[in-house]
Amino acid sequence: MSEGKTESVADSVQNLYKALDAHTEKILKTQFNSSCTKGCSHCCYLLATITFAEGLLIAEKLMVGPDWRMWLAKLRLAAQKVDYPSITRTNYFRKGQPCVFLGEDKLCRIYDIRPACCRYHIVTGPPENCSFLAPESTKTISLDLTPLEEEVWKLSDAVGKYLKRPDMMIAPLPIMVLACMVVITPDDIEERAEVMKAIEGIRMPGQWMRDCGGSLIREENMRPERMSLEEGNKRGLVK
Repeated sequence: MSEGKTESVADSVQNLYKALDAHTEKILKTQFNSSCTKGCSHCCYLLATITFAEGLLIAEKLMVGPDWRMWLAKLRLAAQKVDYPSITRTNYFRKGQPCVFLGEDKLCRIYDIRPACCRYHIVTGPPENCSFLAPESTKTISLDLTPLEEEVWKLSDAVGKYLKRPDMMIAPLPIMVLACMVVITPDDIEERAEVMKAIEGIRMPGQWMRDCGGSLIREENMRPERMSLEEGNKRGLVK
Protein backbone atom coordinates (compact mmCIF):
# COMPACT_ATOMS: atom_id res chain seq x y z
CA MET A 1 0.00 0.00 0.00
CA SER A 2 3.06 2.22 0.18
CA GLU A 3 5.38 3.75 -2.37
CA GLY A 4 9.16 3.53 -2.45
CA LYS A 5 9.48 7.21 -1.61
CA THR A 6 7.47 6.79 1.57
CA GLU A 7 9.46 3.76 2.66
CA SER A 8 12.72 5.68 2.32
CA VAL A 9 11.27 8.56 4.35
CA ALA A 10 10.20 6.12 7.09
CA ASP A 11 13.69 4.63 7.20
CA SER A 12 15.28 8.09 7.35
CA VAL A 13 13.08 9.19 10.25
CA GLN A 14 13.74 6.01 12.22
CA ASN A 15 17.48 6.25 11.66
CA LEU A 16 17.43 9.86 12.85
CA TYR A 17 15.42 8.88 15.92
CA LYS A 18 18.01 6.23 16.79
CA ALA A 19 20.86 8.72 16.60
CA LEU A 20 19.05 11.39 18.61
CA ASP A 21 17.78 8.90 21.20
CA ALA A 22 21.33 7.71 21.79
CA HIS A 23 22.28 11.32 22.54
CA THR A 24 19.30 11.69 24.89
CA GLU A 25 20.17 8.45 26.68
CA LYS A 26 23.66 9.74 27.33
CA ILE A 27 22.26 12.94 28.83
CA LEU A 28 19.89 10.98 31.07
CA LYS A 29 22.65 8.69 32.31
CA THR A 30 25.28 11.33 32.97
CA GLN A 31 23.68 14.74 33.47
CA PHE A 32 19.98 14.75 34.22
CA ASN A 33 17.67 13.16 36.80
CA SER A 34 14.35 12.42 35.10
CA SER A 35 11.14 11.41 36.88
CA CYS A 36 9.66 9.87 33.70
CA THR A 37 8.84 6.16 34.05
CA LYS A 38 7.04 3.49 32.04
CA GLY A 39 3.30 3.79 32.53
CA CYS A 40 3.46 7.46 33.53
CA SER A 41 1.21 8.92 30.84
CA HIS A 42 0.50 12.47 32.01
CA CYS A 43 2.27 13.96 28.99
CA CYS A 44 0.03 11.86 26.70
CA TYR A 45 -2.70 14.45 27.31
CA LEU A 46 -0.67 17.30 25.85
CA LEU A 47 -1.29 18.61 22.35
CA ALA A 48 1.21 16.74 20.19
CA THR A 49 2.17 18.53 16.99
CA ILE A 50 4.29 16.56 14.54
CA THR A 51 6.08 17.07 11.24
CA PHE A 52 5.26 15.71 7.80
CA ALA A 53 8.07 13.14 7.85
CA GLU A 54 6.97 11.83 11.25
CA GLY A 55 3.39 11.58 10.04
CA LEU A 56 4.50 9.57 7.02
CA LEU A 57 6.31 7.10 9.25
CA ILE A 58 3.26 6.55 11.49
CA ALA A 59 0.83 6.40 8.56
CA GLU A 60 3.02 3.87 6.78
CA LYS A 61 3.14 1.56 9.80
CA LEU A 62 -0.61 1.82 10.42
CA MET A 63 -1.66 1.26 6.82
CA VAL A 64 0.21 -2.03 6.49
CA GLY A 65 -1.39 -3.39 9.67
CA PRO A 66 -4.54 -5.52 9.83
CA ASP A 67 -6.39 -3.01 12.03
CA TRP A 68 -5.77 0.13 9.96
CA ARG A 69 -9.51 0.77 9.56
CA MET A 70 -9.89 0.89 13.35
CA TRP A 71 -7.10 3.46 13.55
CA LEU A 72 -8.64 5.42 10.69
CA ALA A 73 -11.87 5.82 12.67
CA LYS A 74 -10.05 6.68 15.91
CA LEU A 75 -7.85 9.23 14.19
CA ARG A 76 -10.86 10.96 12.68
CA LEU A 77 -12.47 11.33 16.12
CA ALA A 78 -9.20 12.60 17.60
CA ALA A 79 -8.70 15.04 14.71
CA GLN A 80 -12.12 16.56 15.29
CA LYS A 81 -11.11 17.36 18.88
CA VAL A 82 -8.10 19.46 17.83
CA ASP A 83 -9.73 21.17 14.86
CA TYR A 84 -10.83 24.50 16.32
CA PRO A 85 -9.40 28.02 15.70
CA SER A 86 -8.96 29.08 19.35
CA ILE A 87 -6.87 26.04 20.29
CA THR A 88 -3.88 26.51 22.57
CA ARG A 89 -1.72 23.93 24.28
CA THR A 90 -3.15 25.06 27.60
CA ASN A 91 -6.86 24.93 26.81
CA TYR A 92 -6.47 21.60 25.00
CA PHE A 93 -4.51 20.06 27.90
CA ARG A 94 -7.19 21.11 30.39
CA LYS A 95 -9.80 19.15 28.42
CA GLY A 96 -8.16 15.89 29.56
CA GLN A 97 -8.18 14.28 26.11
CA PRO A 98 -5.76 11.31 25.93
CA CYS A 99 -3.64 10.74 22.85
CA VAL A 100 -5.34 8.52 20.30
CA PHE A 101 -2.47 6.04 20.69
CA LEU A 102 -2.62 5.79 24.50
CA GLY A 103 -3.97 2.38 25.54
CA GLU A 104 -6.13 1.62 28.56
CA ASP A 105 -3.01 0.17 30.20
CA LYS A 106 -1.41 3.65 29.96
CA LEU A 107 1.11 2.44 27.38
CA CYS A 108 1.73 3.93 23.94
CA ARG A 109 0.55 1.79 21.02
CA ILE A 110 3.18 3.27 18.68
CA TYR A 111 6.00 3.69 21.20
CA ASP A 112 8.80 2.58 18.85
CA ILE A 113 7.80 5.17 16.24
CA ARG A 114 6.49 7.89 18.57
CA PRO A 115 7.26 11.43 17.36
CA ALA A 116 9.99 13.76 18.58
CA CYS A 117 7.67 15.81 20.79
CA CYS A 118 7.03 12.65 22.81
CA ARG A 119 10.64 11.40 22.85
CA TYR A 120 12.09 14.67 24.10
CA HIS A 121 9.47 15.78 26.60
CA ILE A 122 11.46 15.00 29.73
CA VAL A 123 10.77 16.42 33.19
CA THR A 124 12.06 16.35 36.74
CA GLY A 125 10.01 16.49 39.91
CA PRO A 126 6.84 14.69 41.08
CA PRO A 127 5.09 13.04 38.10
CA GLU A 128 1.66 14.07 39.38
CA ASN A 129 2.62 17.69 38.73
CA CYS A 130 2.39 16.87 35.02
CA SER A 131 -1.26 15.80 35.22
CA PHE A 132 -4.00 17.85 33.55
CA LEU A 133 -5.76 17.57 36.93
CA ALA A 134 -2.97 19.44 38.71
CA PRO A 135 -3.81 23.02 39.77
CA GLU A 136 -3.03 25.62 37.11
CA SER A 137 -0.52 27.17 39.49
CA THR A 138 1.55 23.96 39.49
CA LYS A 139 4.95 24.40 37.87
CA THR A 140 7.00 21.73 36.14
CA ILE A 141 10.55 21.93 34.86
CA SER A 142 11.36 20.45 31.49
CA LEU A 143 14.73 19.97 29.84
CA ASP A 144 15.35 22.01 26.69
CA LEU A 145 15.95 19.43 23.97
CA THR A 146 14.73 21.62 21.12
CA PRO A 147 18.04 21.14 19.23
CA LEU A 148 17.09 17.47 18.83
CA GLU A 149 13.59 18.34 17.65
CA GLU A 150 15.09 20.81 15.18
CA GLU A 151 17.01 17.97 13.52
CA VAL A 152 13.70 16.22 12.89
CA TRP A 153 12.26 19.48 11.54
CA LYS A 154 15.15 19.81 9.09
CA LEU A 155 14.56 16.30 7.78
CA SER A 156 10.84 16.95 7.39
CA ASP A 157 11.53 20.22 5.58
CA ALA A 158 13.70 18.32 3.10
CA VAL A 159 10.99 15.67 2.66
CA GLY A 160 8.33 18.32 2.04
CA LYS A 161 10.44 19.95 -0.64
CA TYR A 162 11.31 16.61 -2.24
CA LEU A 163 7.68 15.49 -2.40
CA LYS A 164 6.55 19.01 -3.33
CA ARG A 165 4.20 19.28 -0.34
CA PRO A 166 4.93 22.65 1.34
CA ASP A 167 1.41 22.53 2.82
CA MET A 168 2.33 19.56 5.04
CA MET A 169 4.96 20.99 7.39
CA ILE A 170 3.39 20.58 10.84
CA ALA A 171 0.00 19.86 12.46
CA PRO A 172 -1.57 18.06 15.44
CA LEU A 173 -0.75 14.35 15.40
CA PRO A 174 -4.16 12.94 14.34
CA ILE A 175 -4.60 15.49 11.56
CA MET A 176 -1.10 14.94 10.21
CA VAL A 177 -1.37 11.15 10.27
CA LEU A 178 -4.72 11.25 8.46
CA ALA A 179 -3.29 13.61 5.85
CA CYS A 180 -0.30 11.32 5.38
CA MET A 181 -2.60 8.33 4.93
CA VAL A 182 -4.08 10.23 1.99
CA VAL A 183 -0.59 10.91 0.61
CA ILE A 184 0.53 7.28 0.70
CA THR A 185 -2.73 5.66 -0.47
CA PRO A 186 -2.74 5.38 -4.29
CA ASP A 187 -5.77 6.58 -6.24
CA ASP A 188 -6.33 3.22 -7.90
CA ILE A 189 -7.02 1.05 -4.86
CA GLU A 190 -10.31 0.40 -3.11
CA GLU A 191 -9.18 1.65 0.31
CA ARG A 192 -8.69 5.16 -1.07
CA ALA A 193 -12.41 5.95 -0.70
CA GLU A 194 -12.34 5.00 2.99
CA VAL A 195 -9.33 7.19 3.66
CA MET A 196 -10.87 10.15 1.83
CA LYS A 197 -14.11 9.69 3.77
CA ALA A 198 -12.18 9.89 7.05
CA ILE A 199 -10.85 13.39 6.31
CA GLU A 200 -14.17 14.93 5.22
CA GLY A 201 -14.82 18.17 7.07
CA ILE A 202 -11.40 18.16 8.79
CA ARG A 203 -8.82 20.84 8.06
CA MET A 204 -5.69 19.43 6.49
CA PRO A 205 -2.27 20.59 7.83
CA GLY A 206 -1.83 23.72 5.72
CA GLN A 207 -5.37 24.94 6.30
CA TRP A 208 -5.18 24.03 9.98
CA MET A 209 -2.08 26.17 10.42
CA ARG A 210 -3.73 29.11 8.65
CA ASP A 211 -6.96 28.88 10.67
CA CYS A 212 -5.77 27.54 14.02
CA GLY A 213 -2.00 27.86 14.24
CA GLY A 214 -2.01 31.55 15.16
CA SER A 215 -3.24 30.94 18.69
CA LEU A 216 -0.48 28.36 19.23
CA ILE A 217 2.19 30.76 17.97
CA ARG A 218 0.98 33.56 20.23
CA GLU A 219 0.96 31.21 23.21
CA GLU A 220 4.46 29.95 22.38
CA ASN A 221 5.81 33.51 22.24
CA MET A 222 4.56 34.10 25.78
CA ARG A 223 5.91 30.85 27.25
CA PRO A 224 8.99 30.94 29.52
CA GLU A 225 12.08 29.30 28.09
CA ARG A 226 12.71 25.70 29.03
CA MET A 227 15.60 24.82 31.28
CA SER A 228 19.00 24.25 29.72
CA LEU A 229 21.48 21.72 31.07
CA GLU A 230 23.62 24.56 32.41
CA GLU A 231 20.69 26.07 34.30
CA GLY A 232 19.72 22.67 35.67
CA ASN A 233 23.22 22.21 37.00
CA LYS A 234 23.04 25.55 38.84
CA ARG A 235 19.74 24.54 40.41
CA GLY A 236 20.95 21.14 41.50
CA LEU A 237 18.66 19.23 39.16
CA VAL A 238 21.45 17.85 37.02
CA LYS A 239 23.97 15.29 38.24
